[in-house]
Amino acid sequence: MKSYKTTVLTLALFTILSVTAYFTFNAFGFEEQNITEASQKYSQVRIFAANDNDFKRLSDAGLHIDHANSKLGHFLDAWLSEYEIDLLRKSGVGYEILVDDWMTYYNAQPKMTNAEMNDQMIQTYVKDNITHSIYGSMGGYMTYNEVVAKLDSLRMWYPQFISEKFSVGTTYENRQMWCVRVTNGPNAPTGRPEVLMHALIHAREPESMETQFYYMFWLFENYNSDPIARYILNNREIYWIPVFNADGYVHNQTTNPTGGGMWRANKHLTSPPSLTCGPVDPNRNFGTYQFWNSPNGGSSTDACSGGQGTYRGTLPFSELETQNIKAFVNSRNFKTAFSAHTYGNFLIKPWCWQDPVGTPDDAIFNIFLNDMKAINGYTAGFPSQTVGYEVRGGTDDWYYNDSGHTKIFSITPETGTSFWPAQNQIIPLAQGMLHANQYITLVAGPYVNYLSSAFNQPTYTPGSSGSFKVRFQNKGVMTANNTKIILTPANANVTIPTQ
Repeated sequence: MKSYKTTVLTLALFTILSVTAYFTFNAFGFEEQNITEASQKYSQVRIFAANDNDFKRLSDAGLHIDHANSKLGHFLDAWLSEYEIDLLRKSGVGYEILVDDWMTYYNAQPKMTNAEMNDQMIQTYVKDNITHSIYGSMGGYMTYNEVVAKLDSLRMWYPQFISEKFSVGTTYENRQMWCVRVTNGPNAPTGRPEVLMHALIHAREPESMETQFYYMFWLFENYNSDPIARYILNNREIYWIPVFNADGYVHNQTTNPTGGGMWRANKHLTSPPSLTCGPVDPNRNFGTYQFWNSPNGGSSTDACSGGQGTYRGTLPFSELETQNIKAFVNSRNFKTAFSAHTYGNFLIKPWCWQDPVGTPDDAIFNIFLNDMKAINGYTAGFPSQTVGYEVRGGTDDWYYNDSGHTKIFSITPETGTSFWPAQNQIIPLAQGMLHANQYITLVAGPYVNYLSSAFNQPTYTPGSSGSFKVRFQNKGVMTANNTKIILTPANANVTIPTQ
């Protein structure tokens, strides 16, 4: 096993006296053709599902919930299509309509002026030393073409940290699933511990992509000033796919060019031009067969449930997108992974297929979740403890167990309070995920981190001495060697004897 050089932890205080910055925003060209298409109305529904029997009635009726804000044991609030509301009605489980029409709700969300965007970017610079915008033209979110252009720009601006984009495969509509390698010296694999990050596996969840762009800008812009950014880029190798489900995302931007499109699945249409039959939820199409076919009912078997559904496909990895990812993951040596989603402000761990039974490494997953939620305040646990429903055929189970690796510690973050958060929430939500993105990268290798500390007495008089006991733990998934801890007093009146 590779030995790792000194890990330095420095405690310091910084004071920002004044900051003056000027920011400009590039105009984005929207190149996709605007297509008018009849689409279903979506409503926010409160479903009074309080126990396993209620959820079984929903599943037996063919309704498989995708994302919800839940009060476990009482109800869950979810956005459902007209088709899904009809299934809910047939299930006999009680419900009430909270918001009648999603698009009316979305269009009423506040829009930012250029001045407001500039003000938010100035605050971003003060907070995280980031000067580049992550805004796009689709209600504040980047379109697929804007994402591709931004990857090219990142390569031009930071060639020492990000590779040329490369494709891990082609979709049903012949789009590329672009990936980049992020590390110091990115033009070839380095042998450093590898991390997989991807977003937009569900096409109506663009904030997932924005959180990862924010993280990349933080890494690149803080390399020379922040020891954590420098350590990550010098000692980790991130493989990043910002748009997993390119076809579904482009579908949303063609039907709803100002944002708010509710298509979720891929574009594997089996009876075109009809959009009803064939589309598969990529996050229900992963193996193994045991995971994909779990009796928990956590996906739909209805091939004609439409683009908003959770149809699992005909077999595990029946879809081009999941086949591409399977081959790519099996070609690498990932240690950790983030499959980013919206919404709910959750951190979700495996197992999903036999929820609430954990993996053999459940204690390690719990350490990761506890550390991350201590910073961002997310709710953490299995799907049934977070989103309030069960899942089968998802990424996390396969990444952990059967991906051709010993194990990949994969977690699903769910960010925000809706599929398309208001534009003024894009950056704050990305900031809320910054620590978690740093953390999942750090624990892919050796990561010695603060655990606890205590003084030997509550107070000290001038000139007195005492002891300060600090405990550290290697929370990474690889062995830490030759670790050195440096404590730097933030107060000039405190001295630490050399040991």
